[in-house]
Amino acid sequence: MNLNAPCPPCGFLFTQRHGDTEKWNLYRIEKTVSVKYQDGELMKSKWIQHKGQDIFFADYSNFTGQYDLLKAEIGFVTSIVVGRPKDSVPLLVDVRNTPGTPENVDLLKASAVACKPHVPKTAVVGVTGYRRMIMRTISKLSGMPLMSFDALDEAKDWLVL
Repeated sequence: MNLNAPCPPCGFLFTQRHGDTEKWNLYRIEKTVSVKYQDGELMKSKWIQHKGQDIFFADYSNFTGQYDLLKAEIGFVTSIVVGRPKDSVPLLVDVRNTPGTPENVDLLKASAVACKPHVPKTAVVGVTGYRRMIMRTISKLSGMPLMSFDALDEAKDWLVL
């Protein structure tokens, strides 16, 4: 397998091999692989720990004018979450400084629908003004309850309650 070749469905690059296998299984290797965009930048989303508990941090912040990169990031997050057991992924989503364009909202909505069975709680940071209405719409259309917070630490505390 060419490790510099992009994954066909989502376009991100694998930069490490997992053992001797040529098969990539993100569910098994999600904590041991570094994933890059095609331009070489590392994906921002990752597993974090807070008060001894795992949280998946979907970092969609600062994607102004970068639809393709946001699409790759959301695809990466979705692939990790849907590979996990039902109701097993506390999800922290940061959308600060990423515009709520119709295209971006469609990506987020599709991801929420796919991830819903695997996510017991979702905390969202960066939702202000008109974005609150967008968040409520995504929540209603996907069936995924979303809780808005002003600060990352506040959101993390709620997720591990």
